[in-house]
Parts: sequence; C-alpha cells; structure tokens
Amino acid sequence: MELSVSGGYSQFWKAIIRPPRENYELKDLGPKELIIDGTRVRRTDLELTNPRGHNLKCSFFEIHESKRPEKELPCVIFLHGNCSSRKGSFDCLEYLLPQFIQLFTFDFSGCGMSEGDYISLGWHERDDLQCVIEYLRSSGKVSLIGLWGRSMGAATALLHGHRDPTIAGMVLDSPFSHLKQLAEELVSNNTKIPQFLTSMALKMVRSSIQSKANFDIFELNPIDHVDTCFIPALFLAGDQDDFVAPQHSKDIYEKYEGDKKLITFEGGHNGVRPDHVLQQVAEFFYLTMQCDAVQQRQTELKIKQQREVEELRQKLKKDEIKIKRFEQPLVIRNPSNPINDDDYQSNQLSKYNSEDFQLGIDEDEEFKLALIASIEQQKFEPSHRLN
Repeated sequence: MELSVSGGYSQFWKAIIRPPRENYELKDLGPKELIIDGTRVRRTDLELTNPRGHNLKCSFFEIHESKRPEKELPCVIFLHGNCSSRKGSFDCLEYLLPQFIQLFTFDFSGCGMSEGDYISLGWHERDDLQCVIEYLRSSGKVSLIGLWGRSMGAATALLHGHRDPTIAGMVLDSPFSHLKQLAEELVSNNTKIPQFLTSMALKMVRSSIQSKANFDIFELNPIDHVDTCFIPALFLAGDQDDFVAPQHSKDIYEKYEGDKKLITFEGGHNGVRPDHVLQQVAEFFYLTMQCDAVQQRQTELKIKQQREVEELRQKLKKDEIKIKRFEQPLVIRNPSNPINDDDYQSNQLSKYNSEDFQLGIDEDEEFKLALIASIEQQKFEPSHRLN
C-alpha cells in the first residue's frame, strides 16, 4: 500500500482508492501444470462476477485429479494488497499444496486484470470474497476454506470473518485497525502538515471518495468487528513496517475473541516474508484445515492401491493367461498330396499368429492391468517443477 500527499488533494484521494495498478499478462502466471515438492498441481483460470457486475480474474491451483485422496479438499483463498494482484500468491504455493491444501487466488475489483475503476481497502472487497467463497462451496472440489490476507487483503478477511463462522482459519498479515487513523499517521509521519489541516483534508477526501467509490472512509474500521469473530487467527506484523505500524496488528490482536497468535518478525510492509514465518503459516493451516485427516486418507489409499496391485501380480503368476478355446476345422486330405501328420499339425497352427490369439481375460482383469500401468508408468509429465 502506498500513500503520498505531495501531489496535492487529487493525489491524496487517488492514493486511497486509485493507487498504482499492477499490470501483467496471462503468460506471467507461468505454466498451468507443475510439480511442487512432488505434488502434481493444475492451474485453472476463470472469471467470476461480483455483486456490482465487475468480472474478477481468478486462478485455482488444484491437486491433480490422479493424485487426489478424495474429491473435496481444503482450500485457502489468498487476498492481496491494494497495489498487488493474484501474482502475489505465488510464494504460498510451496507451503500449501504439498499438504493437500489447494489455493484460490484472484484480482480484487479495480486491481490487476479484473474490472473496476477503484478499490475500497476492504469495504467492497469483502463482497468480492463472498462471491469467491460461494463459487468454491458449489464447485464440489472444496471442503474447508481458509483465508490468507496481506494488508488490504487482511482487512478484507476481518470484515468478512465475523459474518461467516464457517471459515476454518485466517492468516492476517499487517491489517490496519482504522482507516482514518492510518491516514492521519501517514500524513504525520511523511509531511509537515499540521494536525488541524490534516483533519480538514480528510473530511474533503471523505466526500470525494463517497461520491466516486461509494463508501465512507471514516466507517472503515476492521477492529470494530473482531469482538464477534471466533475464527482461529494468526496475526503477522513486520517490526520495520513504516506504512501500517505493527501497533495496528497488536490492537486488533488484543481485541480479537477467537483463538489467536501474534508473530512479529524482522521486515517491512511489502517485503518477502521470512521462511520461518511461512513455515508457521503452513503449520497453522495444517491444523485448522484438518490436513492430518486428509493425509491419513491419502496414506490409506496408497496402501490399498499397493495391496491391489500386489494381489493382481500374484494372481497373474498363478493363473496362466488362457487362450480361448476354438474348434479345429475338419480337413480333408488330398491322397495325391500326402503330408506327414506332424507337418500337418504344424501347418495348421502356423495359421494363427500372435495377433490372432484371443486372451482369456475378462473386463475386470483388463481394468486391473490398466491400473497397474497407470501406477507403474508415469504418463503425466508436467512442464515445470518447484522444489
């Protein structure tokens, strides 16, 4: 998130609802099929329409159907910051997919490739999120749903969480508590404008934003909802964050009613999160998304497949592949051209080459042979790997 008042009044309101937009092309999302730490993943790109009629560009990273322990698997929805896009979710892949947690990521309205002229720092974005959740719940591919938000995305998660107790867990990276307070802090820390002028400017900006983006910046206070939210939450705050001060996360954490944990790490607002922090995020989702049960079913499935394959191998060793019986034709010999009985039998059998033999294998056995082939031969070769 970025804010500047050096360009005057217009720059002030644009910094809030029309910050720089991240532009990219579909090819920048990378390959659609890849392997992440041994897990086969397929990306599906799609469009959803939010309640305001804007098309949202989305990507769904799914466990490949050949490797799914069950049809419905957990899914985390990544919620990006105000100057970012769905591309910001790529760092999450290697921490989620190997645990059989799918990832759904999208561009909020007014961001990236999605439609819309303005953002609202969570106010309207929560309805974008609701649209995504409804899609996932009707897809037949998702069980539990978790949220992972950064900055504006974290505020969006908080604004939605209190109205949807079915969310399994939320990771909240650098949320702000009150937008008005955040704006005043930024002006105070980056300009020499007196406090009373800041208050006057915010009132003018408030009016402009209401007319352009249809929300009230003085009412955008994610902290107001946390005393009625009971979803397990992991809060993240960079100790060098000079945009959304760590105190915002601490204030929300103190008031939050659900199970909670706060991690303060060395870093700023937009930097890459340390590996040890991301590992704790992975552990948090592993617990809240009940991944132990999913992995147990995956283990049971592998054992069952191995047992079936071994039983089939043993059966094929014991039972020779039988040639279907066929009637030998009646042959009238020509007395003028006598042949040896042995030659006769040899000539008769030579008519049936290897392609003519009909193997006595029923449909079930053919299916099991195909099963062996699918397990022992790797026919799916994704074009990209992440280790």
